[in-house]
Amino acid sequence: MSRSGAIVDQISIPEPVPGQLNEQPRDLIVDSAGRVQLFLGQVPAWLYTFDLDISSVPQKSQFPGWNTVSNVRYGGIATYGNYLYLADQAFLNDTTDGIIRVDLSDNSYTRFYGDSFTSFSHLAMGLNGRLYALPSSGHGIEVHIYDPRSMILLEKVQLTRTLQGPLEIASGLAVDVHGNMFAAAGQTIFRFDSSGQEVSRLNVNIGLGDRFGDLNIHPDGSLVAGSDGSDVVLTNTAFSALSVFNVPGLNFVAWVVPPVPEPSSLVLFVLGGVLVSVRRYRYP
Repeated sequence: MSRSGAIVDQISIPEPVPGQLNEQPRDLIVDSAGRVQLFLGQVPAWLYTFDLDISSVPQKSQFPGWNTVSNVRYGGIATYGNYLYLADQAFLNDTTDGIIRVDLSDNSYTRFYGDSFTSFSHLAMGLNGRLYALPSSGHGIEVHIYDPRSMILLEKVQLTRTLQGPLEIASGLAVDVHGNMFAAAGQTIFRFDSSGQEVSRLNVNIGLGDRFGDLNIHPDGSLVAGSDGSDVVLTNTAFSALSVFNVPGLNFVAWVVPPVPEPSSLVLFVLGGVLVSVRRYRYP
């Protein structure tokens, strides 16, 4: 999609195992090489790697113990340099969890647990160069912040709303260059400062019963959110602009930020097995 909401290209996503319908897309990201990395849940989880033109057959990968629960809003993926980060959750008889870091040069992986064994539902690479992780359980949201190179846990920050106390659930997280955090919950996008205190919020009417399912930030300050109904929302970190596009299905969204100057567009997945891609232009 372009920023104006025009769909340019799309393909069907092949099932990892034909007829096994529980492997549903959970999130996607575009890595530093311009490849689309798609997280499919649940037990076991799968990683699909597409070239940016999304016309090729995807490379399929699995990692021992990598699972996610049946909640379709759970499943986090992030990228930094040549690494890919995957949220892992303990499920049924498999007690492994934490964050799986994949070296994209050879597809080797390392599992990290932080300071304790923790299942994570969402991940976000902040524009400040830190990795942010949302635990999938607990009272209130306590964001875990890591150095993506050493994977040392730097701090934990609880997201606290004005007058309403801790934010109890979020289905998307994005972080700007100053460490300000943006969380999507229900039909609201919250802005928190780096200490976790609410600064402002944007309420969006995205349809009766619909909820946000994903949130991503562009280096220019644009925010894009996908809902589990039929809407993709485009705004900015100041909440001073708002555009809503209708795209039926559960939408996971990611910016394409190419290494050459080009107008950035969206890549998003729509439930039903369709990956929608972008058209890229180089400046003359």
